[in-house]
Amino acid sequence: MSEAQMFDEVRQRRALRLLERSPNFLRTSEGLAFIAQLRSAVAPGVLSTARRAGLSASWLDVNDVVHTALVELTRDRGRAARYAAASVGEPWAYVSRCLTGWMRDQWGTRAEPLQEETLIALRDERTHHAACDGGLDCGACVPPPMEAVIERMFLALAPALPTELRPPLKSLLRWCALNPPQRRSYEHADRAAAVTAFPMLPSQLVVLITQLSWGTRPRNAETSLMGAFLSDPTFRVSDSPLHTQSVLRWTAQVRGLCHASERLPAAATAHLRC
Repeated sequence: MSEAQMFDEVRQRRALRLLERSPNFLRTSEGLAFIAQLRSAVAPGVLSTARRAGLSASWLDVNDVVHTALVELTRDRGRAARYAAASVGEPWAYVSRCLTGWMRDQWGTRAEPLQEETLIALRDERTHHAACDGGLDCGACVPPPMEAVIERMFLALAPALPTELRPPLKSLLRWCALNPPQRRSYEHADRAAAVTAFPMLPSQLVVLITQLSWGTRPRNAETSLMGAFLSDPTFRVSDSPLHTQSVLRWTAQVRGLCHASERLPAAATAHLRC
């Protein structure tokens, strides 16, 4: 059978089982044919869904889809590949459903059509912003539940900072709340945007704060301190060993930045501002 031909169900299941056993399967001729099948038989349906949701090719292309499929199918010792191989019906259909969900996690809520009440709320918000001279320091620019999350994050992180850096910390936390990453592959650009928006803070410090707020790969949801506060109004940092370690590491890193600014000549540390 030619590699260009559509895999039948038997070949689909066999390929998925081989992928489950080892990602090195992808280096074989059959593995390359498997990748080609993802590109020709699975990715187009996901791309069609993305286009209907308003995502252009600059946001999402076939390479993004195939890469995500390979990453997720091989994650956790190939668990998804194992489930797909054992699925009822055509494995490609199972992979396609999973892949659509994985891609939605990356392209975020901006791709979802907005309801009329949401559009009205956004128009009201824009009206407020036009009249507001408080900028990122205006609590009314952030929904009340999120403002409470920002305050709790501020209380957790502020003690590590010099007094003069605490006001911009709260502004940066608001910025992170209003600008969550919409696509994992754009995380670097999102952090660069935060650094640009807050020149009064050390760039290293801004990156650390965005990592605490949004979480870090590969477990963004689990490692997001902002997400933990948002999902549970009673959450305390001490409740989670993971977040406790993150805040302790944050404190040590801030101290390291400040000590570096004290040891080095002023001209070499102007960007640190600690």
